Amino acid sequence: SSGINAEYGHYFKQINLSTAMTDQPCSVLINVNFSTTPTEQLIKQDFEVAQSPKSVATKIQALKNAILLMQSGEKLPGLLMHVIRYVLPEQDHTIKKLLYIFWEI
Repeated sequence: SSGINAEYGHYFKQINLSTAMTDQPCSVLINVNFSTTPTEQLIKQDFEVAQSPKSVATKIQALKNAILLMQSGEKLPGLLMHVIRYVLPEQDHTIKKLLYIFWEI
């Protein structure tokens, strides 16, 4: 370990963390131009749709919108409980995959 520090230590000393970091650390930033930006309230309403064949597609689209908004830096603090209550119980495979991404963000 000390050999690694001696050999590569000069690389770490040259990095200025104040200029290397942005407001929020993020591995990927996605710039999404929505024709109308979905709000947190609209996404919540889409999650609350009653059980029907269309409800799964609506929840998938709402979850995708939430992921894209959060990934682009938007704060959606009130969304977590709606996801747990209305989306998590769904058995759709696409929703389960999107939930993995949602939990990572």
